[in-house]
Amino acid sequence: MMHQKWKKKVLSGLVIGLCMVLLWVRSAYNEASRKANQNRDLQWFAQLEYLLKIYHGNHGAFPPTKYQVKPGGPVHSWRVLLAKHTNSKFISRYDDYDFSQEWNSSNNLAVWADAPRVFRTRGAGLGNSAHYLALGKDEVWPTRWPLKARLVTIGNDRILIIEDPESKIHWLEPNY
Repeated sequence: MMHQKWKKKVLSGLVIGLCMVLLWVRSAYNEASRKANQNRDLQWFAQLEYLLKIYHGNHGAFPPTKYQVKPGGPVHSWRVLLAKHTNSKFISRYDDYDFSQEWNSSNNLAVWADAPRVFRTRGAGLGNSAHYLALGKDEVWPTRWPLKARLVTIGNDRILIIEDPESKIHWLEPNY
Protein backbone atom coordinates (compact mmCIF):
# COMPACT_ATOMS: atom_id res chain seq x y z
CA MET A 1 0.00 0.00 0.00
CA MET A 2 2.78 2.41 0.99
CA HIS A 3 4.79 1.36 -2.03
CA GLN A 4 1.83 2.16 -4.38
CA LYS A 5 1.37 5.68 -2.92
CA TRP A 6 5.05 6.31 -3.47
CA LYS A 7 4.76 5.20 -7.13
CA LYS A 8 1.78 7.56 -7.67
CA LYS A 9 3.72 10.50 -6.18
CA VAL A 10 6.76 9.78 -8.34
CA LEU A 11 4.61 9.35 -11.44
CA SER A 12 2.69 12.57 -10.67
CA GLY A 13 5.99 14.40 -10.17
CA LEU A 14 7.31 13.11 -13.49
CA VAL A 15 4.15 14.15 -15.33
CA ILE A 16 4.23 17.64 -13.78
CA GLY A 17 7.95 17.96 -14.52
CA LEU A 18 7.45 16.85 -18.12
CA CYS A 19 4.64 19.38 -18.56
CA MET A 20 6.87 22.14 -17.20
CA VAL A 21 9.70 21.17 -19.56
CA LEU A 22 7.31 21.12 -22.52
CA LEU A 23 5.98 24.57 -21.59
CA TRP A 24 9.53 25.88 -21.31
CA VAL A 25 10.49 24.38 -24.70
CA ARG A 26 7.37 25.84 -26.29
CA SER A 27 8.12 29.26 -24.83
CA ALA A 28 11.74 29.10 -26.05
CA TYR A 29 10.57 28.03 -29.52
CA ASN A 30 8.04 30.89 -29.70
CA GLU A 31 10.70 33.41 -28.66
CA ALA A 32 13.17 32.08 -31.23
CA SER A 33 10.47 32.18 -33.91
CA ARG A 34 9.58 35.78 -32.98
CA LYS A 35 13.22 36.85 -33.21
CA ALA A 36 13.65 35.08 -36.56
CA ASN A 37 10.60 36.92 -37.93
CA GLN A 38 11.98 40.24 -36.68
CA ASN A 39 15.30 39.52 -38.40
CA ARG A 40 13.47 38.60 -41.62
CA ASP A 41 11.52 41.88 -41.45
CA LEU A 42 14.78 43.78 -41.05
CA GLN A 43 16.25 41.87 -43.97
CA TRP A 44 13.38 42.86 -46.31
CA PHE A 45 13.58 46.50 -45.20
CA ALA A 46 17.37 46.42 -45.71
CA GLN A 47 16.95 45.04 -49.24
CA LEU A 48 14.44 47.76 -50.12
CA GLU A 49 16.70 50.40 -48.61
CA TYR A 50 19.59 49.06 -50.71
CA LEU A 51 17.48 49.21 -53.91
CA LEU A 52 16.35 52.74 -53.07
CA LYS A 53 19.95 53.82 -52.53
CA ILE A 54 21.00 52.29 -55.86
CA TYR A 55 18.19 54.22 -57.54
CA HIS A 56 19.15 57.41 -55.71
CA GLY A 57 22.78 56.96 -56.75
CA ASN A 58 21.76 56.58 -60.40
CA HIS A 59 19.15 59.37 -60.49
CA GLY A 60 20.10 61.78 -57.70
CA ALA A 61 16.75 61.30 -55.92
CA PHE A 62 14.43 58.58 -54.67
CA PRO A 63 11.79 57.37 -57.12
CA PRO A 64 8.47 59.17 -57.09
CA THR A 65 5.70 57.02 -55.63
CA LYS A 66 3.77 57.65 -58.85
CA TYR A 67 5.91 57.93 -61.99
CA GLN A 68 4.87 59.48 -65.30
CA VAL A 69 7.13 59.66 -68.34
CA LYS A 70 5.24 62.74 -69.55
CA PRO A 71 2.49 64.86 -67.97
CA GLY A 72 -0.94 63.41 -68.71
CA GLY A 73 0.57 60.04 -69.62
CA PRO A 74 0.08 56.74 -67.85
CA VAL A 75 1.10 56.55 -64.19
CA HIS A 76 3.42 53.80 -62.93
CA SER A 77 4.51 52.56 -59.51
CA TRP A 78 7.85 53.32 -57.88
CA ARG A 79 8.26 49.55 -57.54
CA VAL A 80 8.58 49.21 -61.32
CA LEU A 81 11.51 51.60 -61.25
CA LEU A 82 13.27 49.46 -58.64
CA ALA A 83 12.42 46.10 -60.26
CA LYS A 84 15.29 46.31 -62.72
CA HIS A 85 17.70 46.10 -59.77
CA THR A 86 16.12 43.07 -58.05
CA ASN A 87 17.13 39.89 -59.89
CA SER A 88 17.96 38.51 -63.34
CA LYS A 89 14.32 37.74 -64.18
CA PHE A 90 13.30 41.36 -63.76
CA ILE A 91 16.52 42.83 -65.17
CA SER A 92 16.22 40.82 -68.39
CA ARG A 93 12.58 41.77 -68.94
CA TYR A 94 12.74 45.39 -67.79
CA ASP A 95 12.99 46.79 -71.34
CA ASP A 96 9.81 44.87 -72.28
CA TYR A 97 7.79 46.92 -69.78
CA ASP A 98 6.12 49.73 -71.76
CA PHE A 99 5.89 53.02 -69.87
CA SER A 100 3.72 54.48 -72.66
CA GLN A 101 0.96 52.00 -71.70
CA GLU A 102 -1.07 51.81 -68.48
CA TRP A 103 0.46 49.74 -65.70
CA ASN A 104 -2.33 47.15 -66.08
CA SER A 105 -2.15 46.83 -69.88
CA SER A 106 -1.99 43.24 -71.08
CA ASN A 107 1.61 43.80 -72.21
CA ASN A 108 2.80 45.15 -68.87
CA LEU A 109 0.98 42.50 -66.86
CA ALA A 110 2.48 39.81 -69.11
CA VAL A 111 6.01 41.17 -68.67
CA TRP A 112 6.01 40.45 -64.96
CA ALA A 113 3.36 38.02 -63.79
CA ASP A 114 4.68 37.88 -60.21
CA ALA A 115 6.10 40.60 -58.02
CA PRO A 116 9.76 40.43 -57.00
CA ARG A 117 10.05 38.75 -53.61
CA VAL A 118 11.43 41.91 -52.03
CA PHE A 119 8.02 43.62 -52.37
CA ARG A 120 6.13 40.80 -50.59
CA THR A 121 6.19 39.86 -46.90
CA ARG A 122 7.19 36.44 -45.61
CA GLY A 123 4.57 33.78 -46.10
CA ALA A 124 2.83 35.80 -48.79
CA GLY A 125 3.74 33.21 -51.40
CA LEU A 126 3.91 33.96 -55.08
CA GLY A 127 1.51 36.52 -56.35
CA ASN A 128 0.96 40.10 -57.32
CA SER A 129 0.18 41.89 -54.07
CA ALA A 130 2.76 44.41 -52.89
CA HIS A 131 3.14 44.35 -49.13
CA TYR A 132 5.86 46.99 -49.01
CA LEU A 133 4.42 50.36 -49.88
CA ALA A 134 5.85 53.89 -50.01
CA LEU A 135 4.32 57.05 -48.68
CA GLY A 136 5.08 60.07 -50.85
CA LYS A 137 4.94 63.74 -50.10
CA ASP A 138 1.46 64.99 -49.13
CA GLU A 139 -0.08 61.49 -49.30
CA VAL A 140 -2.34 60.33 -46.46
CA TRP A 141 -2.03 56.74 -45.31
CA PRO A 142 -5.38 54.88 -45.63
CA THR A 143 -5.15 52.63 -42.56
CA ARG A 144 -5.24 53.22 -38.83
CA TRP A 145 -3.68 50.00 -37.50
CA PRO A 146 0.00 49.93 -36.51
CA LEU A 147 2.38 49.00 -39.31
CA LYS A 148 6.14 48.49 -39.49
CA ALA A 149 8.02 51.20 -41.34
CA ARG A 150 11.51 52.39 -42.22
CA LEU A 151 12.51 55.90 -43.17
CA VAL A 152 15.26 55.92 -45.79
CA THR A 153 17.25 59.14 -46.08
CA ILE A 154 20.12 60.45 -48.16
CA GLY A 155 20.93 64.06 -47.43
CA ASN A 156 17.63 65.93 -47.49
CA ASP A 157 15.87 63.26 -49.57
CA ARG A 158 13.48 60.98 -47.70
CA ILE A 159 11.12 58.13 -48.52
CA LEU A 160 9.05 56.14 -46.04
CA ILE A 161 8.70 52.40 -46.69
CA ILE A 162 5.78 50.72 -44.92
CA GLU A 163 4.99 47.02 -44.51
CA ASP A 164 1.29 46.24 -44.86
CA PRO A 165 0.81 42.44 -44.97
CA GLU A 166 -2.91 42.95 -45.63
CA SER A 167 -2.32 45.01 -48.77
CA LYS A 168 -4.24 43.96 -51.87
CA ILE A 169 -2.51 46.55 -54.06
CA HIS A 170 -1.09 45.00 -57.23
CA TRP A 171 2.68 45.45 -57.22
CA LEU A 172 2.59 47.33 -60.55
CA GLU A 173 -0.27 49.60 -59.42
CA PRO A 174 0.79 53.22 -58.83
CA ASN A 175 -0.88 53.33 -55.43
CA TYR A 176 1.53 53.80 -52.54
